[in-house]
Amino acid sequence: MAKVKNEDKYNRVTTKLWDEPWDDSTRLLAAYLLTNHHRTSEGLHRLSKAEVCDELRWSLRKLRQPWQNLLDSGFIEYDDERQVVLLTRALQVQRTNPKQRVHAIRMLRQLPHTPLIDRLYDLACEYDPDLAQDMDEGLD
Repeated sequence: MAKVKNEDKYNRVTTKLWDEPWDDSTRLLAAYLLTNHHRTSEGLHRLSKAEVCDELRWSLRKLRQPWQNLLDSGFIEYDDERQVVLLTRALQVQRTNPKQRVHAIRMLRQLPHTPLIDRLYDLACEYDPDLAQDMDEGLD
């Protein structure tokens, strides 16, 4: 039987999360989105609401208001049709390193076409110019 290497991923999480005027459920959801195993360094990845509910052991009904709170505050953007989430502040908190950028381009190529890729590019231009340049060169 082959061994599967289970590497820990590290992403910076700002303590400003606790300063947000959110209820406990919204804070928990935000912390989950920042630290779950689907998360990418650049903050754009596939994630269905059903997966969120399964991992938090919540119903879709319980997810509805905290999710909306994060959308309304601009913490996330979401493409419902393609089930892709963007953590809008990911690049503000931590720029990508060269290895993360290579991985990001590979993962972005695998995503379904979504306007959130263009939104990530805009955020990268502002907060992580090296990622923006790699996106220019590595994505069609």
